[in-house]
Amino acid sequence: MIVAMKKVTLLILDEDKESVLTVLRDLGVMQITQTTSASVTSVAAREQYEQAKKTIDALESFAAAENWEIPERESKRDGTAVLDEARKRLDDAAKLRLQMEELSCKIENLAVWGDFDRTQLEDIKSSGVNILLCRGTAADFKAAQAVENVECIEVSRIKKDVAFAVVSLDEINEKEFPAIKLAADDDPSALKKQFAQLSEQYETIKKKIKVLLGKVGAMEGELIFREEELQFSRAYDELSAHGRVITLSGFVPEPDMESFKTAAVSNGWGVIFNDPAPGESVPVLVKMSKFSRVIRPLFDFLGIEPGYEETDASPVILIFFTIFYAMIVGDAGYGLLFLLPTLLGMFLLRKKTAAKLPLRLMLILSCATVIWGVLCGSYFGVSWGGLACLTDSAVKDRSMQVFCFMLAIAQLSVGRIWKAFADKNIKSIISNFGWVLVICGNFFLTYQLLIDANRFNPMIMYVLYGTGLLMVALTGVNWKDPADIFQFPFSIIGSFTDVLSYIRLFAVGMAGACIAQSFNGMGMDVAKASPWFIVFGVLVMIFGHLLNLTLAMLSVLVHAVRLNTLEFSNHVGLTWSGQKYTPFKNNNQKTEGK
Repeated sequence: MIVAMKKVTLLILDEDKESVLTVLRDLGVMQITQTTSASVTSVAAREQYEQAKKTIDALESFAAAENWEIPERESKRDGTAVLDEARKRLDDAAKLRLQMEELSCKIENLAVWGDFDRTQLEDIKSSGVNILLCRGTAADFKAAQAVENVECIEVSRIKKDVAFAVVSLDEINEKEFPAIKLAADDDPSALKKQFAQLSEQYETIKKKIKVLLGKVGAMEGELIFREEELQFSRAYDELSAHGRVITLSGFVPEPDMESFKTAAVSNGWGVIFNDPAPGESVPVLVKMSKFSRVIRPLFDFLGIEPGYEETDASPVILIFFTIFYAMIVGDAGYGLLFLLPTLLGMFLLRKKTAAKLPLRLMLILSCATVIWGVLCGSYFGVSWGGLACLTDSAVKDRSMQVFCFMLAIAQLSVGRIWKAFADKNIKSIISNFGWVLVICGNFFLTYQLLIDANRFNPMIMYVLYGTGLLMVALTGVNWKDPADIFQFPFSIIGSFTDVLSYIRLFAVGMAGACIAQSFNGMGMDVAKASPWFIVFGVLVMIFGHLLNLTLAMLSVLVHAVRLNTLEFSNHVGLTWSGQKYTPFKNNNQKTEGK
């Protein structure tokens, strides 16, 4: 359910503007409308916040790269000094790492000449022996050997190139050879010593960073404080002066209006409140049931919210997304691979509030996948058992296609019925029920075109189309609007393609099953070739299943999400244009109803 909002405007005296923001932040129910540009103070507060966040992220990334375990910590205040030290240590580590990479590159480039001492090389040259370092092709080396009064010594070969030294007591004409010039600091011995020194410094810095990892709680406490300072300064920017009177506008959920009015009376504020105007940008607070709240992590991942004037269809999306996920992954073995880590995560992270909903969603999806895999008799691409209608090669394709189209009828019809009763309008009810009949007609048309034209009497399709289109034409089309009239035929075609889109579940599921079976077959063929190849055969199968799982996850994002956020959403009237409700509050407060 989308919670109704009230648009409120506070009227306060100029001398109370500091205290009102403190009270509002503690109250935590008003989202302040941002209309003015950020002040210098707000810009500085944002820079401080982003700097702290960047430092903490960099510290945790450094720890992950070093495979360090991040200790449990509690958020504490007074982390400014720790943040400054962490930023300095991380900057020092980054500079050392860059210097070490440059040195390593130089040492690698000089490795073709061996571990020579640059000082000794210069001493030899000063004694009258001319030495020229060269690098070229085998033909260049052969040509150099033909030059008189010089000795060519091969040092090493790099692919098709030859590194060689030209030695002579006479002056060497460099133009005759593919000569290279050494830089002043190109001394392998010195570079290696310098690299060792930098490595030692880097290890020292790493130890200091590891110590700082235990103080992440203090850093996060400082981050929370800086975020509150940023919110406070942005709220302060929105205070509009009208002489001694200051105004501040925003939105408050209707259930919180009583506490808001009580605070206004207690603090002597003037309050003007009214309903948002049609089409006005209003923040969205979705109050979900315990059942439908499980789908919340998916919405957060996709960054979508229903519009304020739309409906919350999260229960339907949860049910059908679960079915689609199970059909796309389609294997009981894969389901178990997801289920076991999920159960382990639920145990290990049982005290982590933020992990509960994602793990519950994963639990539901994994269980559904196992159930669907058992029904289809698929276990890591190996067929065993299952329902005859889903495993018998003579009928399984037809059964799956029919089931996909039945899912289309079910979800799209639920969307239309939901929209009809959400609109609470007799014309909308008649029009949307007409679309339900059209959708049912689309089912029979797709069945006749794609599955079997001789299995049903087409008269029922004509009745459904005729009745449904008549209902839509009478109540759902504005015959005074040319654009609406022009769009009507395309809406009919669109409803047919929406039903047809659900065949993707069959196609993607079948592709996944074929990939699993193919890699199983390849792995078995490799293993049968020789007892020595059994390990390679197993590796082929493991690689194939990992690839298949990756493709399945991508397919879930592409197909299962699309069917819910596009085809279904078009019929239920969802545009996902809403902006999430983010009240001005202390960061340790939670937004109820989420």
